[in-house]
Amino acid sequence: MEKSKELLPNLSHGVLTGGSWADVTEEQLAHFAAYADYFNPSMKIITDELVTDVHEAVMDIYPCTSRSQEQALRLFDLNVDGIITDYPEHVYDHPVKNS
Repeated sequence: MEKSKELLPNLSHGVLTGGSWADVTEEQLAHFAAYADYFNPSMKIITDELVTDVHEAVMDIYPCTSRSQEQALRLFDLNVDGIITDYPEHVYDHPVKNS
């Protein structure tokens, strides 16, 4: 990812992580922020604290992969910036999108 950002600096980049990153540190997020615009963790590890830490690292957070309306609403209630989903109809009318 770092090399991609170096070669394509004008494109947005994200760091995709799985459930094993539940204990990501502020230092790791700061390292990611040096070359990434987004943090894309598994939705299973999203907490208020993680959202706050990602925002403090000056990145947006787009968790993956929501597959139900309930999952999408839970993520938006946690103040994520957006979500990765196979079902865009679950988020189409969400107030965050339309604000």
